[in-house]
Amino acid sequence: MKYELGVLDRLAIVNMMPARGNVLDLRIARDLIDQVGFPAEEQESRGFTTTPTGGIKWKDETPVEFDLAPRTVELIRKVLGELNAKSELTRDHLGICDLFEFDGS
Repeated sequence: MKYELGVLDRLAIVNMMPARGNVLDLRIARDLIDQVGFPAEEQESRGFTTTPTGGIKWKDETPVEFDLAPRTVELIRKVLGELNAKSELTRDHLGICDLFEFDGS
């Protein structure tokens, strides 16, 4: 399935992927992070800089299209569901919720 992801969407997806879990989910998460993460040359071309508070700023918000496997989309929705159940979703996740048709139910 094809998805257009902006910088904030990509950062949120990378940061919400589990560090623990079953082996299949961890492998899918690793592959997803490799796929939507930011290689050094893209960080440079987008003008990534670190703020004094440790945040990230960028100049180029052009979305990129990614072809995500159904199991990868399922993992993203699963993680959103887990965050939602613990009331740990943030405003940064809302765009991802909309994009991946997650309504909290």
